[in-house]
Amino acid sequence: MPIRDALIRRLPAEIRRGFELYDHSVSRMLGLWLDRRPWQRARNRLRAEADRLRQAGQHEAAIGAYRAYLSARPDHALAWCMLGYCLRVSARRTEAAVAYLRAAALAPRDPFILATTARFRQEDGEAAAAAALLEQALAAGGGHRLRNALTLLRDPGGRPAADAAPGDATLFIDVTDALLFLMHSRAVSGIQRVVTALMARALANPETICCVLTRPWDGRLWALPRAPQGLLLAMAAAAGCGGAAASALIGDIFDTAQEVTPPAGTTLFRAGGFWADGGNPPLHAALRRAGMCNALLIHDIIPLRHPQFCLPDLTRDFTAALAEEMVVVDRLLTVSRDTADDVTALFAERGMAAPTILPVPLAREASLPPGAWSSRLSALRGRRFVLTVGTVESRKNQALLVRIWARLIDPPLLVIAGKRGWLIGAFDEAMRHTLATGRTLHLENLSDQEIATLYGACLFTTFPSLAEGWGLPVGESLAYGKLCVAARRSALVEAGGDFALYFDPEDEAGALALFARLIDDDVWRGSLEDRLRAGFRPRPWGQVATEMVAGLRAPPVSAPRPWEGPELAAGTVWRPSSMVPAPGLGNEPFPPPLRLMLAEGWSRPTSRGVAPSGASAPLIFRCRVPGRLALRFADGADRPTEHVARLEAGAHRLEVAPPPGRRLIELEFTALSPSEGGVSRLPHIVAAGSS
Repeated sequence: MPIRDALIRRLPAEIRRGFELYDHSVSRMLGLWLDRRPWQRARNRLRAEADRLRQAGQHEAAIGAYRAYLSARPDHALAWCMLGYCLRVSARRTEAAVAYLRAAALAPRDPFILATTARFRQEDGEAAAAAALLEQALAAGGGHRLRNALTLLRDPGGRPAADAAPGDATLFIDVTDALLFLMHSRAVSGIQRVVTALMARALANPETICCVLTRPWDGRLWALPRAPQGLLLAMAAAAGCGGAAASALIGDIFDTAQEVTPPAGTTLFRAGGFWADGGNPPLHAALRRAGMCNALLIHDIIPLRHPQFCLPDLTRDFTAALAEEMVVVDRLLTVSRDTADDVTALFAERGMAAPTILPVPLAREASLPPGAWSSRLSALRGRRFVLTVGTVESRKNQALLVRIWARLIDPPLLVIAGKRGWLIGAFDEAMRHTLATGRTLHLENLSDQEIATLYGACLFTTFPSLAEGWGLPVGESLAYGKLCVAARRSALVEAGGDFALYFDPEDEAGALALFARLIDDDVWRGSLEDRLRAGFRPRPWGQVATEMVAGLRAPPVSAPRPWEGPELAAGTVWRPSSMVPAPGLGNEPFPPPLRLMLAEGWSRPTSRGVAPSGASAPLIFRCRVPGRLALRFADGADRPTEHVARLEAGAHRLEVAPPPGRRLIELEFTALSPSEGGVSRLPHIVAAGSS
């Protein structure tokens, strides 16, 4: 194994990534390396320069370099694939399609190239072609990650199981989020802990609760077979997911699911990441038409309130999806009072009536008892150390701890347990400054059992996060009988209650003094621990699930309701390829939910625009004032064509039939001036040549 790992580390980065993602053998990786013909030095200098430009994000320059290399090596499939990538991110999709197809033709048994080409075809809405490429990749030796991609691409329910029938269930819980997470992770954490707790509750009450899965941009529901769900929960509890066995089991769950019609008078509860995959307007419309209550759990609205802690794409997608949810949701649960207050304030800021919002605090529970010391942790055995648990990112604020530890006099070791996240420049800088001191240790990819061992052995814990919807590590620490020192921010005071200590994360001197006293004053720290052990009461995940289910038992919406869609404001310019309107219109950072007008009969929007699932589809919307609606269509190569209709104020259902081969790429709504008068009713269909 060490020799094998050493060989893998010596491979070029993109080939090594293929090993990690697609389960290639070492011999296959070496074959890819040899396919570069490293002995042809002049040509390889061209390719190396193209790779450097691509990795630096200089994609236009990389395109020229790859083309120069491929003029000399037109048979190098991986180089065609890299050229396709650069063309794709440069919005030159027609040329990218040619490059990807050339790569796939040259390497019909290369799982990496086939899977990459499949992803490109999927982005363009060509699901059948993408599935065929993934099946080809699996037949060529692709591993479980490709099987996962194929599972997610196909419709569920190929062979429905008997125990998937929902019976008389009145509560349907969407567990898709947890299934996707366990495809690539050994065990659940964060949001997925909530979803799996609800799954366990459903399995214990099959007569009233049914777990379902949903798909992106799809209004259908599939009830899940119960037996394999139990096996999956057991596998997750043993940290056995994320590999081939879990992939096969989850694939079986998808395949043996049973499609169900949303029953009127029941409730669908979505407790996962509602913003993933860009939201789901077709599902919202289907629930409303069926008379099914649309219930949602909001963990936090940090990307909206604190965008400085998030990647721009997350902020964009989250805020756009949240804007849609605020229009369509019937019932809201939150994971803390702090989040409930935040969401209530947001509705007020938007001038919208909020539904009933029920806060249900999350667990304060020790997931596993401390166990034996693993080989990775053996060096910590018998040492004094302080522990902080959580993904390393700017919001979690571990950089503050590293700076404080650099100033303490002879402190115990600071152990930072968590994978590397995003926006961690301050953390890396702080770690560089203290590298030689040996005061801090960063451990990634620890198992739940290893985390439990660290909780049991640490002096105390700390959680300096600047914003949280709840703060699971605070409650976990207390459940292990270990004092936690947390930032006095957001919901952390709820998570720790009277048993944690708090500090102002902007007062570094005050935090330094608090940590110094905790480390040096054994009597004081001991008295705090005694109070914790005498008065703290754990809150198990089962209780959280029970309270959430009880909160959803209130009389639900029971009658089907019409779907009205969003309201168009004068001056709106919107491209369906984006979740948000065109920039510069003064409606950022909280965009209007314009994608809701595509909820019936439209395929999932792609980078090339949006097309009806059939010959035509309705645009459903409202407008306050009479206006002019311009719809622009293109096929990706020709200049756009425009079709125009004049609207009266009110609700509209405009049936749109794009010209053959074209997609809707832009919509613009402008108010009519008084002089334009004579507003006409909308035509039933906007088609080629109409206006």
